[in-house]
Amino acid sequence: WHAKVDHNFSERDKLMARYSRYQSDEISPAAFPDPRAGGGGGAASGAPAITDNPSHQVVVNQVHIFGPRTMNDLHLSWWQTYPRRTPAGWGVVGTEDLGIRGMPNGREKLGTPQFSFTNFSTLGSDMGALWMELQNSYSIVNMTSLIRGRHNFRFGGEARKIRTDSFQPNPSNTSWTFSNVFTDQRTFAATGFDYAGFLLGLPRTFAYRIMPGPFKPRSSIYALFLQDDIRVSRKLTLN
Repeated sequence: WHAKVDHNFSERDKLMARYSRYQSDEISPAAFPDPRAGGGGGAASGAPAITDNPSHQVVVNQVHIFGPRTMNDLHLSWWQTYPRRTPAGWGVVGTEDLGIRGMPNGREKLGTPQFSFTNFSTLGSDMGALWMELQNSYSIVNMTSLIRGRHNFRFGGEARKIRTDSFQPNPSNTSWTFSNVFTDQRTFAATGFDYAGFLLGLPRTFAYRIMPGPFKPRSSIYALFLQDDIRVSRKLTLN
């Protein structure tokens, strides 16, 4: 939705202000009804995860007429979007809640760890499901118009600041893979059961990563321009 206001302070001063809001939500279906269990494939392929993306924009435009031959047009704007994808059990479950001790952030409710099996559906979300990326852009654009004889000069510039804070620990809430390797009968390969290894607490592989904070790229953009429209004759204009 949008909210917009136009106001004329006088014949020489005009102001426009607008605020825009956009919201999108995406909920991927899970294999199990309990949100702490999740289940299914990876987040990129429709894994159990919730994506929330609010966006905002503010624009202010002020036009000032100095006289019949001089005018200034000023634009100020701010834009922000903050997509967030949270895994199954986010805000509810941490590794210590499941009896997994010794993790530095075990008390943080980072969601259900990913438990992968060969013969059963995955529990939890894909290990890359947790993702947050705050994006901001600030800009100022100004253009001045001057009419002098046959010339219509327009000049101005833009300054823009861009900021991104991206956080995707992948996986800070641990990832576990279970197979039949620890429950095989001796000398008989592929006779074990991955779920038995899960019940015994014997994972084949384990993944964990500590990410101290988001990745924070910053960028500044500056631009200038000058244009002259020359009215050479009634039938010819040169830019």
